[in-house]
Amino acid sequence: MFCVYQISKGLDYIFSRKCFLGYDEATRVFKVLWPTRYDKPLVYTVISGGQGSWRQIACKPPHIVFLSCAMCEGGVLYYAAISLYGLKSIVMCFNVNSEKFKYRPLPEGVSLHDDATMVNYNGKVALVNKKSKTGVFQICVRNEVSGEWELHQLVIPGWRANVGNDHMMFSFVGTIGTGELVFTAPDSLHDGSESVLHYNTDQPEEGKKFKMFSVGAVNGGTDLRLYNPIANTILQLPVTLGGLPDECLFGYDEANGVFKVLGFFGSRFEVYTAAISGTGEGSWR
Repeated sequence: MFCVYQISKGLDYIFSRKCFLGYDEATRVFKVLWPTRYDKPLVYTVISGGQGSWRQIACKPPHIVFLSCAMCEGGVLYYAAISLYGLKSIVMCFNVNSEKFKYRPLPEGVSLHDDATMVNYNGKVALVNKKSKTGVFQICVRNEVSGEWELHQLVIPGWRANVGNDHMMFSFVGTIGTGELVFTAPDSLHDGSESVLHYNTDQPEEGKKFKMFSVGAVNGGTDLRLYNPIANTILQLPVTLGGLPDECLFGYDEANGVFKVLGFFGSRFEVYTAAISGTGEGSWR
């Protein structure tokens, strides 16, 4: 599903351009949260076949959102923010169904960085604060019982010997369905493509724990190689007449067994449909 929403007229005091999409599995409702003001964000309920509208709701504490750092899990939308009470780094928790807010501070001494992201770490919500070129990552993991955020250090043994490059800065992007940990290094290769690294924690031999490949333009720029996080596969497809997309998003149609790639080309977008095998036999439209 890809939707375009019209912004309500007459809105003042817009402090953030960040929007977050949340989903409540119990009611099967999508909602868009837009923190336009410090203490009065807007909410949009996505209505199938109908016309929704933006509503202003209250929340505490007043906070600033400057990162696209968010994740929805179990009907709760988590996103990073700065509290105006002491300018502390916090994680806001928005219940999609009740539209109530809670928040938790990050561990003492942890401040948000520009490249912070929310990921799935072994089934738990985690915040990754910094990139790394040594295989050591600082992550804050949500305790499922207390709701507090705990500071952990993720150390990948044998990183330097197997990655073999001390200059590539990798981001930890989470745990996939196979249990592997996935890391990416955007624009790390000379042709502008991206390095993707899989680390298999269950593989007994260290040399086989690592699997590394590149994504981006290949074959002289005539094809585009993408990593499909839904199926854990590589998808290779032809480049459109408009060139390489600025960004791609993946979707999966279970009823028809096909993947769809939404490519953004400046102010326009195109959709590419591919079979589940990922053989790139479809076309852009």
